[in-house]
Amino acid sequence: MEEGFIPGQTSGSVQARVEGWDQVLSCEDTQGRVWFHSQGFYAGHLLLRGLLVYDGERFTLRDPLPAENTRRHLGLLAPRDAGHLWMSVVYDGLYMLDTATFRLERVPDQPAEARGITEIFPRGADDWIFVLHGFGSRALHSLWSLRGGRWEKLVGSLDADTLTGSSAHRVWARTDGGYFLGSMSNGLWFVPDEGSPRLLNWQQGFPMTDPLRLLPLSEPGRWLCVDNNAHVWTGPLNKLLARTATADGNRRLSYVRASYAFVSDDRRHLWGLRESDVKTLVEWDGEKWITHDLPTDGLAGSWYRRPMGVDGKGRVWLVDVGQDRKTILIYEPARDHWERYNGMENALEAQAAPGPAAELPVSESVDDLARFGPRGQICYLESRTAVGWFDGEVWRHWKRNEIHGPEGRHRFDGPPFFNGAGTLSVNIHQETWEYTGDNVWKRSAVNQPGYADEEVRNAPARRPNPPAGAVTRSPESMAVDN
Repeated sequence: MEEGFIPGQTSGSVQARVEGWDQVLSCEDTQGRVWFHSQGFYAGHLLLRGLLVYDGERFTLRDPLPAENTRRHLGLLAPRDAGHLWMSVVYDGLYMLDTATFRLERVPDQPAEARGITEIFPRGADDWIFVLHGFGSRALHSLWSLRGGRWEKLVGSLDADTLTGSSAHRVWARTDGGYFLGSMSNGLWFVPDEGSPRLLNWQQGFPMTDPLRLLPLSEPGRWLCVDNNAHVWTGPLNKLLARTATADGNRRLSYVRASYAFVSDDRRHLWGLRESDVKTLVEWDGEKWITHDLPTDGLAGSWYRRPMGVDGKGRVWLVDVGQDRKTILIYEPARDHWERYNGMENALEAQAAPGPAAELPVSESVDDLARFGPRGQICYLESRTAVGWFDGEVWRHWKRNEIHGPEGRHRFDGPPFFNGAGTLSVNIHQETWEYTGDNVWKRSAVNQPGYADEEVRNAPARRPNPPAGAVTRSPESMAVDN
């Protein structure tokens, strides 16, 4: 490339280039010429001085921007018709570039948001769709149309996560009657040639929030979709569209960042702590969020705080861990009442003889439950590494090697339990061990199902593998790009 096409490098621009921020993009006009331009929103990046045109034999540098325009970042360059290209200048607006004279003509009556156009899609004669990027830390990506010189906002916010890829080019695909257009954490949009856009998300059976690739399959109406986590889904997008109603331009899913996973009760209410406020327990009742303030005294100082689960009485258990102690909080929604205990074992002892079948959560994992025996005993899995047991008077604890010997390195299959005879038992590596007293454990002659094994036993049978030769390569088969 001839000297002078790219400005001199500064330390900042070199670093930006190494980090991959500089984007030199291209488009082809109707005469077969390739136009190169720089896209960027950040100062100090390597940018072309204008447009670089390749006619098949040589490069020509043209700079159609007005001399007074000091911001030479182009948001977009795309074909318009036989003699023009669309040209979007960041912080300025949208232009039509005459490919013969290199003259710019500003598109009239632009809305204020038109300064950040990132994609353009043809929808018909003198009918175009634009994706506009708003500016600011909580910017919204909106969707507009320009038909017959008239601008119209179609969707106020395309995305749910506005902090992802402020200038990223989203996936799109033409289909019968319109476009499929990807979003950031919000599903897949369908933009029809006539009518209002519609959103496909989990409510219509589309499982992806961030579609990255769209490929039509041989069966009409069926598509292959890949998201940014390399998950693959195939399905009839056209049939899913039939389930959607006309989308409100600003209709969006509600997202809450949780400090730890939410837990649910028998009423299907969700309980948890927001990442931004771990001093308030929040409840989702299916329609709205309800807040419940945590008690202000008696907490551990909080290295971390998280919900543990909901017990059989509908009470929500939380653990608050500090530097030298652990506080258990129990919230009873029916009475709007909090209980506080110093440590898990004090909390478990305080529960009034729930009965032999009762279970209480002691961890965020569904496998880790406290069990109550027929004679006031309590057992639970302590931090997934030891069995804790209360015989009605004192607590005892055993690690794995203290149960099955030092040679075993296997994990617990699940939490401890009381078998049919009321004996403390635990499963380790598909074997049941029973406590015989005097700090002695023995291997059971008959394995007990316990909690974890019941889940395995009741699980549906695994499908057999197809016989050799039954699977053939499809034309739509995918391979990992190298």
